Amino acid sequence: MALSSPLNLFAEGASQITRHVAEIIQRQEFIMKLARAFMMFGAPTHRLPAQIQATAHVLDMQLACLYLPDVMLISFDDAATSTSNIKFIRQGAALTLGKLQDAYDLYWRVIHDEVGVGEASRSLDALMQARPPYPMWLVATFGGFCSSAISVVSFSGSFIDALVCFPLGYMLVVVQVLSVRNELYSNIFE
Repeated sequence: MALSSPLNLFAEGASQITRHVAEIIQRQEFIMKLARAFMMFGAPTHRLPAQIQATAHVLDMQLACLYLPDVMLISFDDAATSTSNIKFIRQGAALTLGKLQDAYDLYWRVIHDEVGVGEASRSLDALMQARPPYPMWLVATFGGFCSSAISVVSFSGSFIDALVCFPLGYMLVVVQVLSVRNELYSNIFE
């Protein structure tokens, strides 16, 4: 039976500490990516902090978060060292229900321990970098048609009202899509 030298025991302990810190950082990065994805795809803002805190609880992390329009502050707390690490996430919001459902499915699989944090993080990266499912002109056209239909159905508008509402709804969607890309206009649009 071979005895371990103190140097080997120190090296094993250091590798365990390094592995533990790497796991914590990986979990923090996943939580930040999840928050960014939810904000990017238009998750309901009243549920966002609760979902992030529930994810942190399942991943055995202490955090506090605050959501303001287009901004989330996440404070990762470390009870062992009595320190905190505050992250500032700024992300413009646009409604993409298909991608939001995919992000929520990843969240659900992580909190129910069906998938690891590393794999889910890579999936979130791919989801956030994927092209939009529909071209902008098509989304704007549907916005115009919806605007026309709402004017007639909800406000008892005439055919002329519907014709006037179409270009206004089209422009509204175009401005909404373009405002996400530019910080100056996103604040004005909000």
